[in-house]
Amino acid sequence: MAIEKIIAAFVGVLQSIIGAFAIASAYLIYYDPTKMEIRTFLNILPENAALHALLFSIIGFFSVISGILIIYEWVVS
Repeated sequence: MAIEKIIAAFVGVLQSIIGAFAIASAYLIYYDPTKMEIRTFLNILPENAALHALLFSIIGFFSVISGILIIYEWVVS
């Protein structure tokens, strides 16, 4: 039982971190700052940048929410 709680906490934190990275990637894809040219690195056309940023934002948002819910379930039980 204790191992399940540890795994649930680890998965929740990991999923939240992945979601935060997805949201940060969405920002970097959309704005394409000169220091970190992710859009150029991923070969994303400027016309498609908004679509990719939207998809990364949605995936990141749901991943963060899911991770927070897993952590909340771990804390409550």
